[in-house]
Amino acid sequence: MRALAIVAAAVLVMAYPAAHATPITYDFTGTVTAEASQPVSVGQQIAIAVTVDPLFPAIQSAPGVTVYNGGFVSPSPVLSATFDGQNVLGSFSSVVIHSDAAGISSMAINSGTPETDAGFSLSFQAGTPGVLASGAMPLAIDPLDFQTGTFRRTVALNYLYYAGTINRPQAVPSPGSLALLGSGLTLLILCRPRRSPRP
Repeated sequence: MRALAIVAAAVLVMAYPAAHATPITYDFTGTVTAEASQPVSVGQQIAIAVTVDPLFPAIQSAPGVTVYNGGFVSPSPVLSATFDGQNVLGSFSSVVIHSDAAGISSMAINSGTPETDAGFSLSFQAGTPGVLASGAMPLAIDPLDFQTGTFRRTVALNYLYYAGTINRPQAVPSPGSLALLGSGLTLLILCRPRRSPRP
């Protein structure tokens, strides 16, 4: 029985890295606020999807600052990236995470190609600590956790580009909140003072 428990524990330990090796995909919708590139126009909604490798090796460039850097002939921390359905992944990429560095939590994902400057950048920043607890790539990014979320897509040599803000999803009331509101309104109606009939 003890041997069986040891084997089971060993299987779990070996399976743990494999379970966490799954790439992470961040999906957002953004609104274009500036453009010098057709056919994108100001006010247009852009679908953004970026997939990263959570096991990519990182370096600690400063206290609270974690950098994932790669590209050219080496592997890349960003596995894929599409803006409005178009591939925007360049020949190198990086992910930089500030986990409460100087009271700031932020995450930046960048990719580019030196010869043409074509690439993209995503940036999220919160002025309050605690949003990013560590330098590990988060399993999800909620734009509501950050004060700002921005994107930029450069098509060529910084002359053709579009940029904008990441949309913040509207908070949807929970069923419990709606039920509580309904109960309160019903109670107000039932408890209102009744007028006495006129003689």
